[in-house]
Amino acid sequence: MTAVRDHLTPYGLRRILLATADAHGVYARIGFEPLTDPGKWMALGLQ
Repeated sequence: MTAVRDHLTPYGLRRILLATADAHGVYARIGFEPLTDPGKWMALGLQ
């Protein structure tokens, strides 16, 4: 995941979203944080 983060950094993205069922601690170690207001997010499944 650090390679993905480092690859995307030059693009000036404001945030990268990630969904995980059980690896919250793994991603927290590289800087991911829980959404402060997840109630306003929506998703569209394409498959």
